Amino acid sequence: MLGSFVRTVALSAASVVFGFAAELGVLGGFGTATSTTATVGGSSASVGFQPGPGVGALVGDNWGKNKIFGGEVRYLLLFDNLKISQGNTQATMSGHSHLIHYDVLLHARPPHSPVRPFLAVGGGARVIEGTGTPQVYQPLSQYALLTQTSEIVPLISAGGGVKFRLGPSVNLRAEIRDYISPHPSNVITASPGATLHGWIHEIVSMAALTYTFH
Repeated sequence: MLGSFVRTVALSAASVVFGFAAELGVLGGFGTATSTTATVGGSSASVGFQPGPGVGALVGDNWGKNKIFGGEVRYLLLFDNLKISQGNTQATMSGHSHLIHYDVLLHARPPHSPVRPFLAVGGGARVIEGTGTPQVYQPLSQYALLTQTSEIVPLISAGGGVKFRLGPSVNLRAEIRDYISPHPSNVITASPGATLHGWIHEIVSMAALTYTFH
């Protein structure tokens, strides 16, 4: 049974990737990330990402008995600048993240229902880019440096939401996702003698408008 489920997921992902999707959509939202800690001796500073908007797209399909299960490939561009802060002192650099992942969805109701609550879980990759100009002297540089570079880290996606059927082929979604990834080590680089530790949870509230092919 597990093997059959895995094959179904793999086929669903392949069908989405190669364009045989049943649903296409665009989305927008706003993300807020937790901070991780940079430590030097007995003192520390918070490092991570500033809150920011995001835009993206999705392609997906429904499968399984009564089309309760679904699969989606999603792309999200988050404008989440880099930051390091301690008390009233803060250093920032413009940056953004590209989130690419595949999720499995479990719906509470079949596709023809006017309201479809769902849960989603999946994984993929996060590409983090520092796009600003490094400062000649960066505040809190004894803890970490914000760099003009890029880095790829693994990504876990988890969350859920509700799909509202606006018409025979149009749906509106309201959803929230927790994007979980290890702390970057290149874009935000620990200074000599400092340590960076912790995982980043970026909570993104989103709305999406999708079109379903029958």
